[in-house]
Amino acid sequence: MLRLLIVADDMTGALDTGVQLTKRGIPAQVLVDEGRSDWEDHETPVLILAPETRRLLPAAAYQAAYAIFCRAREMGIPYLYKKTDSALRGNVGAELQALSDAYGGERICFAPAFPAAKRWTMDGVLYIGSAPVADSVFGQDPFSPVADSFIPAWLGQKGFSGQCRLVRRGENPIHEASGEVLIFDAAEDEDFLGIAHYAIGMGIRLLAGCAGFAQMLPAILMDGETPLVPPEISMEQAKDPGLWAKKEKPEGLLVFSGSLNPISLAQCRFAVDHGFLLIPICHELLFGQDRECLLEDMLKKIKGKTGVVFYTAEIAAVEDMQAFSSAMGRLAKQIFARFPQRLRVVVGGDTLMAFLQSVGVDALIPLQEIEAGVVLAKTAPNGYPIVTKSGGLGSEDVFLSIQSAFT
Repeated sequence: MLRLLIVADDMTGALDTGVQLTKRGIPAQVLVDEGRSDWEDHETPVLILAPETRRLLPAAAYQAAYAIFCRAREMGIPYLYKKTDSALRGNVGAELQALSDAYGGERICFAPAFPAAKRWTMDGVLYIGSAPVADSVFGQDPFSPVADSFIPAWLGQKGFSGQCRLVRRGENPIHEASGEVLIFDAAEDEDFLGIAHYAIGMGIRLLAGCAGFAQMLPAILMDGETPLVPPEISMEQAKDPGLWAKKEKPEGLLVFSGSLNPISLAQCRFAVDHGFLLIPICHELLFGQDRECLLEDMLKKIKGKTGVVFYTAEIAAVEDMQAFSSAMGRLAKQIFARFPQRLRVVVGGDTLMAFLQSVGVDALIPLQEIEAGVVLAKTAPNGYPIVTKSGGLGSEDVFLSIQSAFT
């Protein structure tokens, strides 16, 4: 029976949230096509959708989210989790408004912090490390810049018209008000325990946050009986040779990055400084008349290299982002098909979705969390492994860490 629906605004966010459940033994699937009509037929207790609303206009994001939430309410799904970006990019306000409207103004517990990724909230302000989010690299995001660090104000600017109430660490709000979003401060994972117990005690079924608060979803589903400290990640389990087509470990790492986030670009530079081959994805490679020749020349360079990163060099010449994403997906398909025994790593939610659509994948099953925001998953129905990463998450040496773990 489906007990929890998670709705993210991109595919990598869907996976880094879903893995919080699967690593504790609760099966979850991420659907590639959120418009499918067979939700009721899924036997997993947790279903995750990623309707790609981050770059829509607020009104369009509201409508897309509202339709999903209304359907979930009609189906009687016990719990709903609105997964938000850990830097509050996208249409977080409009989507929370859609959730509130679909459920007749029920209270929403919103805990947007992600301490494992050094993102915390204090007095209603979201911090990235020591900097308010608007003063961080996410304030200059090329597609969805965050202009206000004070969460209630930012929600209002992004389409939320209801009431917000700040809840400081250790507080236990008693008063109930319809249409209210409770915004909880959190600075460490233990803070989420109190928030989860509050939601259970108050019978609140609408929850929101990123992968940090999602760690508590198993406890909420089990009324607090599930162990609240996640087990150590077994990379030996993740490296199970049964995942590989030829029952062998991967021959190297092949990264395909569609992210322009400065964090991802720094990770690419670090990898190059430590022996990786860096190959730019330019406009001519995606749309030029000689793209096949250019691709063949690039692919020849890969042989003998155990670490390779294809990275986005430019998008300024592309006005249609849908066309750009589709071209990225097709290119990733071509590259990965030529090197089937390399471990596939895809960076960026748009790029991941485009790739999955190009190869006809129906769903992803998250398996292991390598580090915060970095997930090993298995595709359905063909069952090959893939590592995914949000553009704004991961340590500087993330690609080297993945390579050393799997090869």
